[in-house]
Amino acid sequence: MGFFLSKLVPTFVYPLGAALVLVLVAILVSRRRALSVAILLLVVAALWGASMPLTAQRLMATLETRFPPEPVAEAATADAIIVLGGGLDAPPGPRLRPELGGSGDRALHAARLYRADKAPLVIATGGMRPSAASELTEAELIARLLVEWGVPRQAIVLETGSRNTHENAQRTARLMSERGLQTAHLVTSARHMPRALAVFRSAGVQALPAPTDYAGNQAEPVALLTVLPSAAALAQTTLVVKEYIGTAYYRWRGWIDSGAAGEALAAR
Repeated sequence: MGFFLSKLVPTFVYPLGAALVLVLVAILVSRRRALSVAILLLVVAALWGASMPLTAQRLMATLETRFPPEPVAEAATADAIIVLGGGLDAPPGPRLRPELGGSGDRALHAARLYRADKAPLVIATGGMRPSAASELTEAELIARLLVEWGVPRQAIVLETGSRNTHENAQRTARLMSERGLQTAHLVTSARHMPRALAVFRSAGVQALPAPTDYAGNQAEPVALLTVLPSAAALAQTTLVVKEYIGTAYYRWRGWIDSGAAGEALAAR
């Protein structure tokens, strides 16, 4: 129940969900015309602002600029590569095999690091998604693509029981301890890296940030199109809000300690 609520409640804090809640409030107080109109104007202004590419880019930069991309050739050597789930669309139909989703660069970057001899082992993490139509876990889907991209199956270890980043870290830490592994490249989306790195280090993993899947375009100049509403921009803004809510929740639960969070910020 707690896991379900942790996924459901933030939906109504994200821009679109919050806007819909406020619209319902405006309808409920419609007899008080001035208040109802004021709420609706607030909704329009807030939703427009959240849907502007300019807003989305600036907000995304607050997360992604903490960990600039690093050429694979310059990456350090580690004991393992940890790749977090969340980037694949699973079969069945109409898909015949796993396909890359919005964060699919995670699996691809892990394969790049392995093929560059940056670690002899890849740990694919991720359990069964509640809404998944496939019977395969996210870790198994990642493993299939890694093999397709040249990573030997014997070099892949699966962590298939986790449902979120906290469980990713806890289960992976135990797995690494059992195998005597110390250091690992942590591969996830750049926007997710601040929270993920802090969580893994709080769990005792000597994680090295290996961010990928950059969504922002920090060089984009301010122009007319950057202030017009866009569904893609709203989606990006929502991802940023999700990360900040997730970080606050993880701190409240004690899954991120202050020392690990400070180390994560100073990682580069």
